[in-house]
Amino acid sequence: MKRTVHNPVLVDTVALVRTAEESHGAITELEATITPGGSNPPHLHRAYDEIFTMLEGSLRLESPKGVQMDLHPGHKHVVKAGQVHSFPNISDAPARIHPNANYSWE
Repeated sequence: MKRTVHNPVLVDTVALVRTAEESHGAITELEATITPGGSNPPHLHRAYDEIFTMLEGSLRLESPKGVQMDLHPGHKHVVKAGQVHSFPNISDAPARIHPNANYSWE
């Protein structure tokens, strides 16, 4: 069951597809839409890798060390646990991304 939350500060909408609890600790599955000019602050996840899959539009994945990577539909990228990152929408169109928190340590 999708649950949707709109954040007017970050200018994004997040649909919670599946929680870690629902997947027996395996994954937290989201779908986020970031409007043009929207972003999230630099942050990190200590306990898990975050796997980004671009669905529509484009985002810029950034690190405080100046590393930038533009993500377009079909691109997939893994941000390892402990890496600071943010993902602003620098385009003129909404961007839809599937960021998953991978709790599997296989």
